[in-house]
Amino acid sequence: MTDLLQANAMLVALNISCAGFTRKDPKVTAQVNRDHAATANAGKYDKNLLDPRMVEGPQRAARAARGDHERLTLPWDKAYRLLPVELFDKYVETMAEHKVRFDETVTDLADKLPALIEQRRQQLNGMFNEADYDQYRDLESLYDFKRSVRDVPTGANFYAQIVDDQAATIRAEIDKENADLLRNATEHTFQKLHAVICKIAYRLDGYEAVEVRKAGGKKKIETTRHGKPTKIYDSMIGNLADLVEILPALNVSGDAQLAALVDEIRDSELLKYNADDFRDPANKAVVETVQTQADDISERLAGFFGGEQ
Repeated sequence: MTDLLQANAMLVALNISCAGFTRKDPKVTAQVNRDHAATANAGKYDKNLLDPRMVEGPQRAARAARGDHERLTLPWDKAYRLLPVELFDKYVETMAEHKVRFDETVTDLADKLPALIEQRRQQLNGMFNEADYDQYRDLESLYDFKRSVRDVPTGANFYAQIVDDQAATIRAEIDKENADLLRNATEHTFQKLHAVICKIAYRLDGYEAVEVRKAGGKKKIETTRHGKPTKIYDSMIGNLADLVEILPALNVSGDAQLAALVDEIRDSELLKYNADDFRDPANKAVVETVQTQADDISERLAGFFGGEQ
C-alpha cells in the first residue's frame, strides 16, 4: 500500500482567500436597539461596505477553482486531497488557468474600487464612514491564490530518534492511517460515480417526449416525467462522460470492481446519446434502454461501500 501511494499519488492543497466587505457598525446597532427599546445585546448590525453584487467576481472565480480542485482529486485529510500522478499535468494546467482568471477579477475590482466607494457613499448615506475603507487601500494584498504539493507521508519516512519499538508502532500507525484514508478515497470515487448515474436513472424514469400542435398548427416538443413537465440538460450525460474520462486515474488503489464498472459504462448505451436524442419523440426505445442500464448500474453501485440510492 505504501509503495502504491508513493508511486501513484501526491497530496495537494488549494488555499484561496478573499477580502470581506462587511463591518459591524456599533453606532447603528445602538440606534436600532434604542429605537426598538431592545437591550444592548439584542443584536448587531452588519453593514455592507460595498454593493455585494459588485464584488462577487473573485468569489465566483474561487468557487470555480475549488470545484475543479475537488473534481480532479480525492478526499484525504482536512488540509490536503489526494492527486493521482496521472492527473498532475492536467491539474497544474487547470489551476494555472483558474489563477489567471482569479487575478484578473481582483485587478478589475481594485481598478473599480474608488468608484464603488463613491457609489456606496450615496447608498449608505448617514451610515457611510470613510475610515471603514482604510483597510482596502492595498486591495490586492487581501486576496491570495496558492496551491501546495507534498508527498504522501509513510511509515518508512518516519526517522524520529526514539526507542525502536515506539518508532515501529508509529510507523505502523501512519501506514494504517494511509490505508484507511485510501479506502475512504476509493469509496468516495464509487459514490461520485453512483450519484451521476443515479441521476440519469431518476431523470429518465417515466420520461417521455411528445410532439404536440399549438395554436396556429405550430409543432412543439413537450417533455414530461410521470406526466409532469420536465427538462433534460446536456450536463446529465456530459458529467458522466467527464467523470469516466478521469476515473481510471482517480482509481489510485487499482480497485478491480471500479475498473470493470468504468469499462462497462464505456461499452453501454449511457454515453452514446445526448439530451437532444432524449428530446426526440422517435427515440422512446433509446430512453428506455438508457434508463434501464443506468438503473441497473446504479443499483449495483449502491451495494459498494454503502452507496445510497
